[in-house]
Amino acid sequence: MPEHHASYHPPTQRLHDLTPALLGLLMGTALQLQQAALWPTKSYMLLVLPAILSCGLEALIKRANRWPVPHLVTAGVYLLAAALLAFGMTGWRASSFASHALNPALEGRDIAVTGVVASLPQRFEGGVRFRFDLETAQLDGQPVALPHRLELAWYAGAFGRSDASGESAGARASSW
Repeated sequence: MPEHHASYHPPTQRLHDLTPALLGLLMGTALQLQQAALWPTKSYMLLVLPAILSCGLEALIKRANRWPVPHLVTAGVYLLAAALLAFGMTGWRASSFASHALNPALEGRDIAVTGVVASLPQRFEGGVRFRFDLETAQLDGQPVALPHRLELAWYAGAFGRSDASGESAGARASSW
């Protein structure tokens, strides 16, 4: 029978130790996805910090071996830390993504934009699209704040053809 070092843990024991953290990740992500509205980005950042600190503190206490840490306490710390981390990171990513979105009040409005084509045009079933780096944007002669990178598209009539007059339809944009 092979000898094992004192630090050896069978695979089932390692999986058992990970279970609270994995459940915490699942719970934190699920809870954040249930939020009706996003919080400010800094709120999510503040949730991530205690999650990391609690795991670090628990690891230091365990390593020092000065105080025995019951398995139930360790599991609870990992569950809570993982839930906070997942909630914070998911919300942080969502609020970061939402900050680059086009203002809903501007959707469907004709905005004059000036900038640089950042990618080659790509044909798709409904027309042509390309990435566009914005320099200026105006709506009714007034400057408008838009995301720096846009994806512009010309939508043609049915099946990629131009409209009945023979001219292409106007360009439409979405934030990138």
